[in-house]
Amino acid sequence: MNVKTLLIGVLGLAAACSSGENKPAPGPAEEPVAEITDHSRRFPSRGRLKMELVENHVMGKAFLPGGNVCEYERGSETYYLFAIETRDATTASILLFEYSGELSDSKYLAHMGGYFGIDNGQPTLVLAKQKWLAGVVGLSERDADAAARDLASRLD
Repeated sequence: MNVKTLLIGVLGLAAACSSGENKPAPGPAEEPVAEITDHSRRFPSRGRLKMELVENHVMGKAFLPGGNVCEYERGSETYYLFAIETRDATTASILLFEYSGELSDSKYLAHMGGYFGIDNGQPTLVLAKQKWLAGVVGLSERDADAAARDLASRLD
């Protein structure tokens, strides 16, 4: 390679870098979840009415990807458990933080690293465990805590 060819290459690279454009590398955008998988075995069977695979926006949240939602009945109460398997723990933590911002009267639950508050008029507890975002919707804080602990113990 001669000096002239090297100089033209360096000048071309410098021009490309100083163009002011910041273009990301081409390629598919990373999704928070790779594929929605049936994880019904991870949910308690007692009181379960139905299990759904939700393709996108679990619990109607635009920022949430798809996952598993189970409807339960206990006495006259109906409540929901959900679990979303994400790419990694960082993604699950980011989704937890976003969800916590949706909760009114939100409080941090230090013993489980989750949040409890009101979402669309429903008491809601959300937590992240490793690569999972999980939640309980429709139970009091005490009952949601117990249900969330049980669900979390089933997530690896």
